[in-house]
Amino acid sequence: QQQKQQQQRQPQQQQQQQQPGHLLPAGVIVLPMPSLSHAMERGTVKRWLKQEGECCHEYDLVLEVETETLVEEAYRLDDFAGKVTLLIEANEEAWLAKQLVPEGSELPVGQPIALLCEEQDQLQQAVQQKAAVARVLDVYEQAEGTSNVRTLIWQSYLKESNKEPGSSCGCM
Repeated sequence: QQQKQQQQRQPQQQQQQQQPGHLLPAGVIVLPMPSLSHAMERGTVKRWLKQEGECCHEYDLVLEVETETLVEEAYRLDDFAGKVTLLIEANEEAWLAKQLVPEGSELPVGQPIALLCEEQDQLQQAVQQKAAVARVLDVYEQAEGTSNVRTLIWQSYLKESNKEPGSSCGCM
């Protein structure tokens, strides 16, 4: 009986070693609503450029995000005032397992918008984490100090600006 208990404990110990203190299993990656500036509080998923089950290769565009609260120096030029659409690019390879929100959804920064995984054979496992990740309201706050959610490495590029003709952003 002791041998049986020891055998039951071994898989649990191995599982804990794989992901100590993590919310999700190894290989599952979260894409949160990106924080595109320190003042940005919300963003809108304008369009998904990758679909569920597709591989996001490094440098592939994954989605478009729209916001009105960009204040970073790089975007403070007159042409970039008003509502802007940014392209979000993957900086690592991952498989898009589940889009957690539809196009047109406005969400706070840090809220999970998609689940990804490292390997194609992990797609189903990643999809099954939808309920676990639903409890996370802000991935950026969760991740500070706890490292319990792995997030996709990404960067953004300006796609377009909806500046009103004749308006000025007040920058000189």
